[in-house]
Amino acid sequence: MRIFSILLSLALGLPSLALAQPVPIGPTREVRALDAGLVTVTTTWSEARGRRAARVTASLGAARPLVLHDGATVRTAIGGDRDALLVVAFHGGERPFVRAHLTRVDGGALIAGPSLELARDEAARRPTLRPAAALVATTPEGFTVIVQEQDTRDPNADVVTTMTRIARDGALIEAPRVVAIPWALGALAWNGRGYHLAVLWGGWGAQHAGTARVCLVTLSEQGAPQQHPWWASAFDSLSDVQLVRRADGAMVLGWRRGDALGVMAHVSSTPGGWGAEPAPAIEVARIAPDAPFALQVDGERIVARTE
Repeated sequence: MRIFSILLSLALGLPSLALAQPVPIGPTREVRALDAGLVTVTTTWSEARGRRAARVTASLGAARPLVLHDGATVRTAIGGDRDALLVVAFHGGERPFVRAHLTRVDGGALIAGPSLELARDEAARRPTLRPAAALVATTPEGFTVIVQEQDTRDPNADVVTTMTRIARDGALIEAPRVVAIPWALGALAWNGRGYHLAVLWGGWGAQHAGTARVCLVTLSEQGAPQQHPWWASAFDSLSDVQLVRRADGAMVLGWRRGDALGVMAHVSSTPGGWGAEPAPAIEVARIAPDAPFALQVDGERIVARTE
């Protein structure tokens, strides 16, 4: 997600407002690495006769893309490993929804699995809430989904963040429940005991206009923050934030640099402190500005895989 669309929200400590959902120029693509290779999730938006729509597909190699969504405008969050991929599509306009689509690899091809409509119980009490951001993390039991909702009438109102757990076969392990995560979402990864969450902070005043820091915070297995977020990057007009766990337990944070070419990384072994400058980031790759990447680790080597 490009940082420029969330700067006002970052200044307020809130997630991006995804309500109007204007039609972007060209399709958006994300990739994740499964055992069978890179899977590309493509969202194509269209507008005809005043009606906006979106189509979401997943593709592996040269096989025909699998259609996961074809209808209302959506944004997506994805996560996957081994032979399973979860794509969460959320709509923040009229008749809002959050849907999780599971796909699996069978015989070198993607096969559609169950789709789940995630409950929005808090929205029943606050009808002006709309889904604005989402993250997916893979876990030993399947997937964890974090969804953040923002008030359409009052951007200064508290956001509502929920956590849902889904099994690798698509069964619901735990229905959405509210967790105390008020920050703008960046990335989520299982750390062996709970989660590391990357959040975005910045975007105010002339000095930091158009930029933000990535900060990290650990969450318990139940999604409770365990400390105040700490700085993990310098200010930059960054995007495409990702998190992966290394074999030794260290967490590797990656993002696309402001020039859209460099993929940067920061390794975190222990929680830091708010206000402490992090170690300089490492450039792990230079890629085309429009090329999606999947952050991976191979031993201590950090890799940005592209299509």
